[in-house]
Amino acid sequence: MQWDSKLELGIESVDNQHKTIIERIHRLEIALDSQATSVSYQRMIETHDFLHYYVAAHFREEEEMMAQGNYPELEAHKDRHRSFEMQLAQLRIDLDNSGLMSHAAAQLINYLSKWFITHIQTEDPKYALYLNSCNIRARRLLPTASPANAGVADNVISKKHGLESSPHI
Repeated sequence: MQWDSKLELGIESVDNQHKTIIERIHRLEIALDSQATSVSYQRMIETHDFLHYYVAAHFREEEEMMAQGNYPELEAHKDRHRSFEMQLAQLRIDLDNSGLMSHAAAQLINYLSKWFITHIQTEDPKYALYLNSCNIRARRLLPTASPANAGVADNVISKKHGLESSPHI
């Protein structure tokens, strides 16, 4: 799973957050494809924990923008977000119960990858067009990862939620 400029919504902060999320899901895929070692398992857990908090904050930011613009499909969009968050939580349960190489973990990572890309391609453009027509802009709640601030998002999320920051995430 890789970022593609075709996924851009035209809302810079949201696009940058989407890039960060896609990169982290890709890291889950890499960890899954690597040999089952304690290091790859730990990286998967750290990446999952980062995603858990970052995705939740990202979704709240999107929802706040939609609420500001009185987006008519806000509740349905929130339901889709909650569904993704539940699947992400289920992945952690599967990892804790079955370990890195479980079939369930592989299926869930595949699901998360497909869901997120499909959501960005089909659902997010609807609100982006609507909000752009209302001249609503994103309020940055999250740092975005870029070469210039690599690690900043990790540190903010880690400090806020008591997680150890890791350069391997």
